[in-house]
Amino acid sequence: MQRRSLFSSLLLCAVVVAAVAGSSNPAFAQLERRAKNSMYLELLGNGGLYSLNYDRMLSNNFGVRLGVSRIGFDIATLDQDPDADGKIGVSTLSLMTNYLVGQGKNCLELGIGAMAAFASADVDGVGGVSGEGLSATGTIGYRIQPLDGGFLFRVGFTPAYNKDGFSTWFGISLGAAF
Repeated sequence: MQRRSLFSSLLLCAVVVAAVAGSSNPAFAQLERRAKNSMYLELLGNGGLYSLNYDRMLSNNFGVRLGVSRIGFDIATLDQDPDADGKIGVSTLSLMTNYLVGQGKNCLELGIGAMAAFASADVDGVGGVSGEGLSATGTIGYRIQPLDGGFLFRVGFTPAYNKDGFSTWFGISLGAAF
């Protein structure tokens, strides 16, 4: 219950900041974002342990993001046959929308979307299992993205929600805008 209250409070704060920053105040002229594309590596965050992401700004402040991740490794079983082995693999696919609040390269990033996870395990001599899951995910974070392109940095709170409840994540990203 405390996680839900914390998440709701942070989301409410972000919405208020977005409403205030997005109001039409003639004192703040909107700077045009010329670098509409970005690619970055995110550690932890919305895609799990890591993800490779492509982000496309559809307008000056609104964009979409696609992230992919794949982790696979071999395992050695300590069963009856010491030569037996197997494989475990997990893949994730994230699809999100994001809204950047702020002028210039420093922005508050608000995002929402979904992450699909696919897992499989196959042990020689025993058999295999697989499964999939879907989570709602979000981002409330700080983003440095120069208007004309260059180094991109992101850090944020990236909670997820699925049938098992809320999970709290934080992520950090490094990449380039172009």
